[in-house]
Parts: sequence; C-alpha cells; structure tokens
Amino acid sequence: ACCRAAAGPHMVALVPGMGHGHDFRAPHGYAFAESIVRDGTPWCVQASAALADDTVRVEFAATKPLDRATLVTTADRGFTGDRKWTESPATLERHADRWLVTAPLPAGTTAWFANVHRGDLVASSDYQECE
Repeated sequence: ACCRAAAGPHMVALVPGMGHGHDFRAPHGYAFAESIVRDGTPWCVQASAALADDTVRVEFAATKPLDRATLVTTADRGFTGDRKWTESPATLERHADRWLVTAPLPAGTTAWFANVHRGDLVASSDYQECE
C-alpha cells in the first residue's frame, strides 16, 4: 500500500524468506539505487497486473534483459511473513520494450505476486490478495 501511495514509479523486490532485516549484500537494492542515480527511474517496473480466468498476466517495463519469471503464491492466511510461499515457473515473453509474465493461478491461492529475474536481480509485481 505504501508503494502504491507514493508518487512516481516504484520498484519492489519480494523474495520469499528474505525477511525485513535481510542481507544488505543482496544485489536488489544496489541495482535499484544505481538505476535511479544513472537514469532517474527504476530499472524494472510493473506496467500492469491482472487475473482473468485463473490466469495471472503481469507486464513489466525493464531496461535490462530478463532471464526468467516465477509466480509466487500462498494458500495461507494471516501475517504474510508467517505464510508458506510457493514459487512456480511462469512464462516470460518479450514484446518490444515490455515483458509479459503469464501463469495459471493454483486453486486455493489467497495471495500472489510475480517475480522477474535478471541473474541475481529480482523485481516483483505488486502483492495481490485474492477475494
């Protein structure tokens, strides 16, 4: 909610198990900071996200080529840090300057987000709760 409320583009890296007091040697924060200083914008941002007919579709705009995508889901409820998260492969397709991630949403999913990867770097879609 904080990211969506802030003005301008935002970038999130949601990595299951990373926790709030994560290892600051992880490359995500440094790549984000470098792109802001060098280009004035995050290196990867979510352009859109939708769920239709139990299929997740997320579009990203990225200045770096992406390697792969994963769908991260949970069937648990409660505090997000206590939930069991499952990562599954997702389809990643390049369309000009955009990257499309698609994946079937498993039955019983209570929350999800998509991650795109560039080597050790991760960028995430916004966290989504299922109704």
